[in-house]
Amino acid sequence: MNTPQNRNRRTGNRAKSTLPAQPDYSEQFEEMPDPLTVVEHLTIPGFIRRAPHRFHIDEITRFGDKVGRVTESLQISYLTTIDRSLGQIRLFPVPLLVRVYQVMAAQFGWEQIVDAPAAMEDRHSAELKANERAKKHLQAAAETANNPVIAQAMTTVLHWLETEAQRLREHEEGTPTPPPLRSI
Repeated sequence: MNTPQNRNRRTGNRAKSTLPAQPDYSEQFEEMPDPLTVVEHLTIPGFIRRAPHRFHIDEITRFGDKVGRVTESLQISYLTTIDRSLGQIRLFPVPLLVRVYQVMAAQFGWEQIVDAPAAMEDRHSAELKANERAKKHLQAAAETANNPVIAQAMTTVLHWLETEAQRLREHEEGTPTPPPLRSI
């Protein structure tokens, strides 16, 4: 039967509701800072190199498994990178790696992580030494360069290395200055 009551039931003659306009969320995401500048990320091998404990292969497996399981259970995102010898590897937030290491260090009797400022000072001094070595080698290469374009490029890099070395020296003296802004 094609009565008005049945017609409404079949065609769905219902009052149509209008949805409210959705706010533009893209503006909020543009204001978010880059996550890599907020939290340092490291690979498991990179963190193990920094750790005070010399890892046995079974401990590396245990530590990596624990970090992976904690990351999955907390649903923390990770980044990936390519390593020449290991292939594709994951980058994890350093605070997470430190926390997992602290828990496992207490369980297995590993050395505790030293305070961060002292480790950063060691890192700055090592970076300054590497900077000075690179500068010395680059100066020797720039002097023997036959192509003037290559010599100019090396001079530009030498200038950058000098300003970076100056910044690191000032940091060691206790008057840190921010790194220079790079133009694109």
